[in-house]
Amino acid sequence: MKRFADFKGNQWNISINIGAVKRVKSLLGIDLLDIESGDPPLATRLATDVVLLCDVVYCLVKDQADKANITDAQFGEALGGSAIMDMQTAFVEELLDFFRGCGRMDRAKIIEKSAEVITLAVKRAEEEANALDGQKVVNQAFGS
Repeated sequence: MKRFADFKGNQWNISINIGAVKRVKSLLGIDLLDIESGDPPLATRLATDVVLLCDVVYCLVKDQADKANITDAQFGEALGGSAIMDMQTAFVEELLDFFRGCGRMDRAKIIEKSAEVITLAVKRAEEEANALDGQKVVNQAFGS
């Protein structure tokens, strides 16, 4: 079980087990056991679509949220910045532990590789943004 906190101070425990997988599938129609399917694959979508990830994690912590009378909207409102990063880290680590514990090293590797590709893509985008010459772009736009 992995833990993260939102920026309102609520502590959330993420536990992925078959009951949790069934709850996500029932509420969102997403099969966490089929992370390699789709275009892009679910593993990639979960790593790049913050809203989708928040919805999935809310399903995983729904029992805790219900006990605290926290709706899905309130859950989302308490997530931003570093809380999202902490939530994403906790989710990925828990999902990796789940697949490794089941002996599904292939699926664990898919998650690891998706994270690696996203990290490299972000780094490349940062490098290209840093290389932009604002004055040159403006001059080209105005034909100067």
